[in-house]
Formats: sequence, structure tokens, C-alpha cells
Amino acid sequence: MSYKTLYRLWLGPYPMPEQYKWYGALWRELNPDMEVIDFSWHNLPENLPCRDVMDDLRSKATSGHSVELATQLADVIGYYLTSLGGIYSNADIRPVRPIPDYMWGTDFATYEEINYPLVVNAFTGGCQYSSFWRFLLAGLSQNYFDKPSDAEMVFTTGPHYLTSKIKEWDRGITVYPHHTVNPILWKEVGEGQRGSDLLDLDTLPAGCIGVHDWGHKMTGRSNVVH
Repeated sequence: MSYKTLYRLWLGPYPMPEQYKWYGALWRELNPDMEVIDFSWHNLPENLPCRDVMDDLRSKATSGHSVELATQLADVIGYYLTSLGGIYSNADIRPVRPIPDYMWGTDFATYEEINYPLVVNAFTGGCQYSSFWRFLLAGLSQNYFDKPSDAEMVFTTGPHYLTSKIKEWDRGITVYPHHTVNPILWKEVGEGQRGSDLLDLDTLPAGCIGVHDWGHKMTGRSNVVH
């Protein structure tokens, strides 16, 4: 793998949408010295962590539970990919600027919105064999199984869990401003809309390198596990 590697992930029974394939091509165009690797169920790395969590989620997903469970699976796998070194990006983030050199080889995440302390896991970075992301993965199974079975995904595997582990970590991880990839918030995107279509991409703030589409809005799905 290249020193500069961007990982993306697409799970589920349907192929990755053409729009998101195009985003992958845009990442390559904007970062010609970067390798982009798209993962699916067919080419995941071996030795994935938190098998107990993933097995539980997959069993629920095949027994008629909410499709949002795929997002929780992506949380776990995304953390692991980040821990390998490189940058993980949700497939529904549209790139608009090159990734700055200072982001590579560092542990980072981004805030969800201004003046709000929640950290999101849609765009994360890790140094090779990152101690922080391994620390986060080591506590994930207990956090997941300690929560009620109907707990929202943001608490079991998602942003609330990530935020809590950053607070516990005493060796530092960079958390970039929300506008780095979240210049528009999920609650500002209406059903059937795409976040990047609602902004003028030529007037985005300095430091913005991508726009999170919040792709679940295109499907009409909620942000809650049912």
C-alpha cells in the first residue's frame, strides 16, 4: 500500500452507487499521489476485530432488523481500517480539495458541528499501528454489549462512543473543525436531498476538503436504529 492511502467502504446487498464511485475518482484526481482502496464484503482485510459485535449485527441484519445496522458494521470496520494507517472516508463524502500533507500519519477525527462537542467518524485518520484506534477497538465490544438492545447506533458504535474514547485518551488526538467534511449538518438535509447539492462548492470555508452528503437522507431512512 502507498504511504498515502484513503480507505472507503460499501456494505449491503446493492452495488455502490455510481455517484459514490465518482467521488472515489475525484479523490484520486485531487490527490494524484494517493491510493484509494474501496472495500466491500468481498475484499475485507483478514483478522477483523470485534467479531462478537460484527456477528451480532450481521445476525440482526439478516433477521429483518433495520438497515441502519450496516452503518454500525461500517463503524467497526472503519475504525479498524483507520488503525492500519491512512485515512478512512465515508463513501458519501464528496471531495472538493486535496487532503493536506499535515493530515497524513496522524490520528484525527472531526467535530459534527460548531459549538457542539460530538466527534463524528465519517472521516478519520490514523498513524500506522495507531495506539489510539487500537485502544478504541479494545473497548468497543464491552460498550456495545453493555448498552440496551434498542440503543441508538451513535451510542453503541458511533459518534458518542468515539467521543468518549477521545476524552479518555491522554496522549492526544487532533479533532478538526466540523467544516472539514461536515459544512452542512445532517439535520439541514431534507429527505431525498444530497448535502453537496445544497451548497455553493466554490465558496466553502478554508480548511474544507469534502462535503458529507449524509446519504441516508437520499434513501428516506432515519438516523436511528429501529
